[in-house]
Amino acid sequence: VGLVHPEDRDSVLSTVDEAMRTTAPYRVEHRIVRPDGAVRWIRGAASIVLDEQGNAAGTVGCAAAVTDEVLAAQQLQQLNDATAEAVERERLQRQRLEFLGRVNDALANSTTVHDVMVRVTRELVPDLGTWCSLYVLEDGGSDVPIVETWHADPSMVEYARELQSRFPYEPDAPQGIPAVLRSGRSEFVPLIDDQMLDALDLTDELREIVHELGLSSSITAPSKPDSTSRR
Repeated sequence: VGLVHPEDRDSVLSTVDEAMRTTAPYRVEHRIVRPDGAVRWIRGAASIVLDEQGNAAGTVGCAAAVTDEVLAAQQLQQLNDATAEAVERERLQRQRLEFLGRVNDALANSTTVHDVMVRVTRELVPDLGTWCSLYVLEDGGSDVPIVETWHADPSMVEYARELQSRFPYEPDAPQGIPAVLRSGRSEFVPLIDDQMLDALDLTDELREIVHELGLSSSITAPSKPDSTSRR
């Protein structure tokens, strides 16, 4: 046991203890640290020796050095992992380019602000989220934006419009869309949970609506991040 690598010691002892308890044969594969500091891999198999009363009295088995085999397997696994990561990066990049292409097409085929809002919200869902709402402050100085909303489940859109009428837009709200429109800075909420809702001091009605909608995270971004923008 003294030569067993410290990181493998608990696992090896646990395997041997279990074998002694059940008197079942066991196999182990672990590292050892030689007196010169070199680390080697060992694979062993053993059976339990019983005394006259049928109790476990010891073990008998054999071990083989498998360092080259283990290192080759590790290198192969690292190569496979690197290949899988490269394939995944390529897939994500292809998805991003296809997504941007669809959004650009939506913009190119739009002739009015309303067309832009309708086409873009449809393209953003569900790739970027379950919900997407665009708020646009039109020229003329109005503090109340026009809104277009889309959902992965189209039947939820009417509910969203109902909520907008029940809870009118507040231009001076300290957070959320009004704050982003005023500051031009994005607002990201990675986790919408009860602790976060407590911090906002929401009414019971609003808290229930959040739960009904199944909101888990949100991001609100201006058209020109980190600069004052009216859209």
